[in-house]
Parts: sequence; structure tokens; C-alpha cells
Amino acid sequence: MMDKMTHKAANYRPAVSTVQRCGTCSMYRDSSAPSCTLVVKPIRPTMVCDYFEKRKTPIRALEKA
Repeated sequence: MMDKMTHKAANYRPAVSTVQRCGTCSMYRDSSAPSCTLVVKPIRPTMVCDYFEKRKTPIRALEKA
């Protein structure tokens, strides 16, 4: 298992876009304790890092499946 990146190494910061942010990233995991598959906790949906990858399927669509 690969160790996760620190906030500093990923350049984790407040997002300036409502489109490009953790909450819309493919690596974001929404739960009672949001997490990321790449960056250590804590993770907030309104933040972003240098490794953002746009989610192909919106979270709302996944919840309805």
C-alpha cells in the first residue's frame, strides 16, 4: 500500500473554482469523514490540490445508482 501525500506535498489549498475542487475530484470519498485516495486527512470538499482529476460521474448520480 502506498503512503498518502501530505497536504504540503500536494499543495492542498482553498479552491478558487466551484468546478475544480476536492468535492468534484475522482479521488474524493464523501462520507461522515471525507477522505482522498491520494492525500492524508482531513479533506474538505471546498479545497483542491495539484493532483485534481475531474470526476467522470457526479456524486449525486452515484448515490441514485
